[in-house]
Amino acid sequence: MVKIKLGAFNHVSYPQMASILIPTQVASMIQASNSNSAHPQ
Repeated sequence: MVKIKLGAFNHVSYPQMASILIPTQVASMIQASNSNSAHPQ
């Protein structure tokens, strides 16, 4: 099972994973900062 999962991860290049994951994290961070500034506590 683990070997299959690792093989699937290795099949996708790390730059591809980064280009998918990083913009998602940045977008969520921007949304969080926007919601915080729009709704100050």
